[in-house]
Amino acid sequence: MSTKPARAKHRASEERVSEERVPISGTSPIASVAPTRGLDVAAVVSLDEDSRRAQLRLDDGSTPQAELAPSLSPIVVRGAISRGEPLVVKETPAGWVVLGALRTAPTPGLDKGDSYVIEARRVELRGDHEVALVSGRTTQIVLRAVGLVETIAQDISTRAAGVHKIIGRMLHLN
Repeated sequence: MSTKPARAKHRASEERVSEERVPISGTSPIASVAPTRGLDVAAVVSLDEDSRRAQLRLDDGSTPQAELAPSLSPIVVRGAISRGEPLVVKETPAGWVVLGALRTAPTPGLDKGDSYVIEARRVELRGDHEVALVSGRTTQIVLRAVGLVETIAQDISTRAAGVHKIIGRMLHLN
């Protein structure tokens, strides 16, 4: 069985591909751009949130200034600084750009971890039907959309430094 027709077909498709790659102007658009290092990781030396710029430290010891990518929140960079996580950066013809942080620790809501601390001025949890706080197998607080709050536990204690109000249309004790 001859393979000449298959080779001829393959050669013809290679010629079409090479013809398609030739730029119309005759010069490669890539050749006109200065070569860059591509993606890299860097440590953060400092962050100026107002100007959205960071001072980096690269593996080669250089410390260039970098602009934060428009989609990157300065809070992400601040978190990377506090946890000692590296940033993902890219060198462009216009200079260095910080694309994000290289996450090296578990993230609440994405990864199961030993312990999480959520700090914020305000924390809000929303559920269309239900929000449940569960500890172990037998203790939980459930907030349901129908206006029901359910607390399930072996022992429940409530304390107040001032007035402790229990208000309801009806109270059942035991």
